[in-house]
Amino acid sequence: MIKTKYFLYLIFFYSIGIWANDRWIINHDHSQIQFSVTYLKFIEIEGSFKEFNGHIEFDADDLLANKLWIEIQSQSINTLNNLRDGHLKSADFFDTKKFPLIEFKSSEIHPIKPNFFEVHGILKIKSHSNPIKIEYELKPNIKDSWGKENRFIKFQGSLNRKHYGLTWDKSLDHNALLLGDQVHFRGTIQLQLLKNMTPTSNHLIPNTAYSHEREKLLRGEIKEINMEKNSEKSPLISPRNETVRKNKILTNNNTTSVQTNIPTKSDLQLWKISIVILGFLGFIASIILFYEADQYLQSLLPTPLQDSFFYQTLCNFISLIFPILYTLALWQVWIFAEKCEIYFSKLWPT
Repeated sequence: MIKTKYFLYLIFFYSIGIWANDRWIINHDHSQIQFSVTYLKFIEIEGSFKEFNGHIEFDADDLLANKLWIEIQSQSINTLNNLRDGHLKSADFFDTKKFPLIEFKSSEIHPIKPNFFEVHGILKIKSHSNPIKIEYELKPNIKDSWGKENRFIKFQGSLNRKHYGLTWDKSLDHNALLLGDQVHFRGTIQLQLLKNMTPTSNHLIPNTAYSHEREKLLRGEIKEINMEKNSEKSPLISPRNETVRKNKILTNNNTTSVQTNIPTKSDLQLWKISIVILGFLGFIASIILFYEADQYLQSLLPTPLQDSFFYQTLCNFISLIFPILYTLALWQVWIFAEKCEIYFSKLWPT
C-alpha cells in the first residue's frame, strides 16, 4: 500500500502545477511606458517601449496591490529615430541580442495617500539588478462600453542609467558629457482580468453607420440591423458587402454570435479541462512511479542502512525527480494555455 507521505508529496507538487489565480494583467491597447534623458545638457530625448507584459495581484479585499511584475522587450525601444534606436539596441547600451528582457519585480507596496502608492522592488537591466522605487496612482475601477472591468495605473520614477551598465557617453567642452545620467520614466497601464478582457478588435471600429449599428447589435441594444437605412448613410457599403456582413451575424433569441475561424472561448476552456484530466491521470502515474522508484532504491541499500532515516529520506528525494519534472512540464503547458487565451481573447467578439 502506498505510504501517506508519498501521497502528500505528490499532492503538493500537483497543486502547484495546476493552480491558477485570476490576475489583473496588462492590456496593451491603452498602456504605454515612456522615458526621457537629457541630451547636450539642455533638451530631453524621449522614447518608449512598445512591447511589454505584466500583472498585478491584489489582496483578498481586492483593494490594495500586493505584488507587481512587469517584463519589457528591450528590442522594442523606439525614439522615432532608426539610427539612434539601432545604437540603443547595440552593446553600447541595452545589448538586446544578449539581454532581450528588462524585468521589474516588487518586494513591497504601501499607500502614501488615498489612491497613491509607493512600490519598492528590483529592476534588472542587462546583468545588473538594483533596488528602485516607483510611485503610482491607482484609478477607481471603471467599466468600458463592452461591460469589461478596467483599472488604470499612472506611474513615474527615475534611475541612474550607469547603475545598470548603460555607461556609453561622449565628452564635450568644459568637461561636460553628451548624455545625462538620470533617466526619468513614466506611463499608464490598463489592467483587466485575464478571463474578462476586451478584445482588441472592439477598439478598431471603422466610423461607418453600419459599424455603429453592428456594435449596437453585438451589445444587445438592438435586435437587427436595418440594411437599407444604413446603405443610404454609408456609401462605402455595397449591397453585396451588406449581405456578406449580415450572414456573419446570427441573431437567435437575443443571443448574437460572430462566425470566426479562431478558437472560441469554449474551445480553450475544453482544452484546459483536458489538461486537468490528463494531468490527474499523470498524477496517479507519478504516485506509482515515485513509490516504485523509492522501493527500488531502498532495496539497493545494504541491509544495515535500510532502516536509516537519513538514507530513507535520501531515497525519497531522489525518487521525487520524476514527479517534479512532470509537474514542471504540466505547469508550462498550463501557462501556455493561459497565454493562448490572452492572445485569442483579443480577437473574440463579445
